[in-house]
Amino acid sequence: MITTVEEAIQRMEASFWRRYHANPDLQRRLAGKTRVIQLVVPDADSYWFHIVDGKMHDIQRGQHAAADATITIQQKDLLAVFNGELKAMQAYLTGRVKVRAGLGDLLFAKSLLG
Repeated sequence: MITTVEEAIQRMEASFWRRYHANPDLQRRLAGKTRVIQLVVPDADSYWFHIVDGKMHDIQRGQHAAADATITIQQKDLLAVFNGELKAMQAYLTGRVKVRAGLGDLLFAKSLLG
C-alpha cells in the first residue's frame, strides 16, 4: 500500500521504466520529446518530472517555473489512485484531478505516466 506522495512518485518512475523497456513502440513515440510535467499536490509535496529525449531524466521536489503540463490532485486522491481505490479517469471526470496542458502534452503525459 502506498502511503506517501514520495512512494507514489517512486512507483510512477519504476512503472515508467518498466513500460519503456518493454515497449519499443513507446520508445519510438517518445524519442526526441523533451518536456517538464508538474505534479501539484496542494496538501503535500509537489514534484516535477523532466523528460529528455523521451526518457525520465530527473524528478525534483517543488514547483517548476515553466512546466509544459500541470496535474493537480490532493494527496488522498493521489494515494487512492495508486492503491486502486479510485480510477484515474473517474478522478479526472469528477474534478478531483485537474490538468492544464495542450492536447499534445496531455497525450504525452498519459503515455509517460500510464
